[in-house]
Amino acid sequence: MNLETIIKELINSKREDDYWDFKEQWHNNKADLLHDIICLANNRVDKDAYLIFGVRDKTYEIIGVENDQNRKNQQKVIDFLKGIQFVSGIRPSIEIKTIINNNHELDILIIKNSYDTPYFLLKDYSDKGQIVRRYSIYTRVKDTNTPKDGIADINQIEFLWKKRFHLTTSPIIQFFRMIENKNEWEERYDEKTQSRVYHNIYRPEFTITLNFDDDEGNKMFYCFEQTDCRVFYGELIVQYFGTQLYSKQLIDLDGRRFVTVALENSFFKLDGERNYDYTYKYLIRNSEEDKLIQFLYNPDNSDERFAYQKHQRTYLKFDSEKQKGDFEMYLLSEKDKVIKDINQKVPEYLNYSKIKENTNEYSIKAIAQELATAEVFNEYFEMFRIL
Repeated sequence: MNLETIIKELINSKREDDYWDFKEQWHNNKADLLHDIICLANNRVDKDAYLIFGVRDKTYEIIGVENDQNRKNQQKVIDFLKGIQFVSGIRPSIEIKTIINNNHELDILIIKNSYDTPYFLLKDYSDKGQIVRRYSIYTRVKDTNTPKDGIADINQIEFLWKKRFHLTTSPIIQFFRMIENKNEWEERYDEKTQSRVYHNIYRPEFTITLNFDDDEGNKMFYCFEQTDCRVFYGELIVQYFGTQLYSKQLIDLDGRRFVTVALENSFFKLDGERNYDYTYKYLIRNSEEDKLIQFLYNPDNSDERFAYQKHQRTYLKFDSEKQKGDFEMYLLSEKDKVIKDINQKVPEYLNYSKIKENTNEYSIKAIAQELATAEVFNEYFEMFRIL
């Protein structure tokens, strides 16, 4: 879900809550701004938080910040936070985006979700008589911040410390967050099982094992985009204290130069009497599959980088499921042109010598159809993205 949709839904809810707060205008008191940022950074719903400027917090009327004299840009807020003495030097990470809603500009100060909670100060910070106190842990409960002269309840403080030590989420959620930091994992080869094994440096109870078949597998259409069309299949297994949490099929492409995860198929009806006419591979950005692909991929290896780029031609990468649905509606609106373009591409692949040499006659037709579909859908996706 994109930011505009998120903010629209929050405004339409006509309320404030644990991770969002409406402001008519930017703060003219820096202590108030700091206090709001800390409270939202210490939210207990484990999400990015939003300070939404340009909306009345009682009537939820959109008034915009176009004429706000206190308006601040992202760099100014980042520099402000850098000048504040936080305990251990750990401070909230923020981003500012501006969106248009009802012909008004709204500034969205996004406070990034993190495991660094609780955030609190090493030294008092004051401005115009308002003081954010050192060592005081603030949070937000529903639509109410902890008062500046107060402190969060003990159960709220305990939760924030548990979050820092990864004790508030399930192991599998922890795992998919941890693989975003590749430098925290070490790789070794297990001679006994003949497997590649990764373990987390700081949480060695989490392991990733890559097992592969010795025999060459059946060639799918995406194999023929590679220089070497051989493919080997395997399995990725995630374990926590020896208990299997997750598994995913692996594909080893281009003569074992590039390991990645198998992607989902989308079955799509453009024309005809069957339930579907075309299939294509797809990936959702920041999904589990996307995180695993980025974890396994080594862009510093030129052979692997080349194979990765070729593989990207065989699937579509969407920002969200909604974007996928919108794109398929776009294809339907252009279906006559899409079908014509695919049909024109198919003969090119039917004559592709690499396919002829490595498959039977029936497979040649199916592979040519899928390669043509992937190429044409990617072309239309590029046009869709600039609409």
